[in-house]
Amino acid sequence: MNNRDVSDCGGPSGRENRSVRLVDLARVLVRAFLIQAWWNFHRMQNVGFLFSLWPVLKRLYPDKRERRDVAFRHLEFFNTHPCMANVVLGVVAGLEQEHVRRGAVSRDQIHSVKEYMAGPLAALGDTIFWAAWRPFSAILAVAIGWHFVGKEWLFIPLLFLLIYNGLNFFMRYWGVFHGFYLKVQVIPFLVRLNVQSVVQWVYLLGIGLTVGALMTLCLRFEKGLLWSGIFVPVSLFFLIFTKKVTSSHLLYIWVIGFVLLSVAGVI
Repeated sequence: MNNRDVSDCGGPSGRENRSVRLVDLARVLVRAFLIQAWWNFHRMQNVGFLFSLWPVLKRLYPDKRERRDVAFRHLEFFNTHPCMANVVLGVVAGLEQEHVRRGAVSRDQIHSVKEYMAGPLAALGDTIFWAAWRPFSAILAVAIGWHFVGKEWLFIPLLFLLIYNGLNFFMRYWGVFHGFYLKVQVIPFLVRLNVQSVVQWVYLLGIGLTVGALMTLCLRFEKGLLWSGIFVPVSLFFLIFTKKVTSSHLLYIWVIGFVLLSVAGVI
């Protein structure tokens, strides 16, 4: 299965017979986890992008001189969200195959697609992962830890990593393989997903988990209902009317506050 071509061969020999294989895309997926390792101030993720794409280039360009010329073109400036970079890698791999086998895509078109996808995907990745999924994963891990684990606090960071990286790993896989198959059509596909609506629901669910976690924490102390009546309305006010305070920020603030007040003997 690993040696099977991803797409049908377009001709009997030569350039038309070169096809990216599943094993090549799998290698791109693994290498993409290191895309930030070669980050630099001048061109940012360009070396990491080339390193990740290298198995595809080796398959499509067996001549070392031709592969070197293509590699230099991919050392141009590139920067996007590290998880969403896999979408660009998949699309570029598919376009490179189209360029080699049929000449249907020019080098300038590949450069333009790569350049114009990076910015929007960076914003999309920041919104999904940094603004929504990471705080939601932290809140969910804390809520589950409080309810099921009790005093085994070391379980909570591990649970957070498991929840967060579940979506992270899936998106990286989806980006490489579906980006390769869909090519530039992956852009309208992402638009139809209505990601902003999903992010909003995740944010609202995060608010609900935060309030529930705060009430659970309050009830652990004396006069728990009184503290709940104070902290929960204040929390809702900040979450709904203050855009700079996220649910995860508020949860961290209240946990630290409860610890300090407990140490001081106030509660």
